[in-house]
Amino acid sequence: MAHRIPLASVVPLLAILDFVAAGINGIKLNEKINFRELVWLTPLMAAGTLSGIILLTHLSTSLAATALGIFSIGYGIYGFLPHNYSGRINRLWVVPIGLVGGVVSGLFGSGGFIYALYLARRLPDKDAMRATQSALIGLATATRFTIFLIAGSYSDLRMIAMALTGLPALLIGLYIGHRVSVRISREQLFRMLCAVSVITGSSLILRYAL
Repeated sequence: MAHRIPLASVVPLLAILDFVAAGINGIKLNEKINFRELVWLTPLMAAGTLSGIILLTHLSTSLAATALGIFSIGYGIYGFLPHNYSGRINRLWVVPIGLVGGVVSGLFGSGGFIYALYLARRLPDKDAMRATQSALIGLATATRFTIFLIAGSYSDLRMIAMALTGLPALLIGLYIGHRVSVRISREQLFRMLCAVSVITGSSLILRYAL
């Protein structure tokens, strides 16, 4: 989408679609969610998201798209690297992680893997980590949508029209995603997404930076 639409329009558009997707999937509340971590992360994430959105509105189209390309490539490469989550990190790491994750969320519409880095080193139980991360991503989606709504980003009817146009593709994607997720492992799906991130990020850099 960033090839055809300025990133400053893409992120609020995706916020609508992500909000709809979150509503369809729902936030699964269960005993595995660590609400203590959410209490610390959520306000920092919200402050970072607001800062990221403000930064997004001041970046030029080419600079924002190039930054997104670099971020996508970095995310993809990170996904292919081996990870060793041994040892519990100090609670104070919540401050930079929460803020940086929020900035990335507001700037690019995705900061989930940054939260995962922190939660994986705080919660030894993998089920608790995944449940807490899922809840946090749902809150991040609602935060982005609310900030854009208050800022008046959706007063432009063209934005609503684009969201309605993208809704069928969203529903088809959710259906395919659910079907695929039961046939391949979580790790295989993650690596596929990382490969797509590297390819799409490279295409943005080739177009805007070179």
